[in-house]
Amino acid sequence: DPGEAVGLVAAQSIGEPSTQMTLNTFHFAGLGAKNVTLGIPRLREIIMTASAAIKTPTMDLELRPEVTAEQSADFCRHASRVLLNQVVEHATVHEVMRRDPLTGDRSRVYTVRLQFWPRAAYTAEYGLGPSDL
Repeated sequence: DPGEAVGLVAAQSIGEPSTQMTLNTFHFAGLGAKNVTLGIPRLREIIMTASAAIKTPTMDLELRPEVTAEQSADFCRHASRVLLNQVVEHATVHEVMRRDPLTGDRSRVYTVRLQFWPRAAYTAEYGLGPSDL
């Protein structure tokens, strides 16, 4: 709504859950609980680092009752991170030395060719088309 203190609402939206996560972290101290990253370290991991080696690579989302299993699977395909090596079958790099005819400066020109897996292989798995790659 116009005039609403969105900064304050945003701070509360992050502050309350992070405080609770920290309290839960201390609550589990000394117990043989499942080894998960909690509290402020987990919040930092999610929001700030975008780490390739995330310590707890899971997320549970509660879906609305009207969401079908197919819609859920479709969302998961689109929300997953896809690395280039997951859709590329092989890559070749060709290097050529060139000399500028006017200045005589030499430079290297690289040509990189990527051979992607067949479209059906990555479309079904990741929900991506050729233009998305």
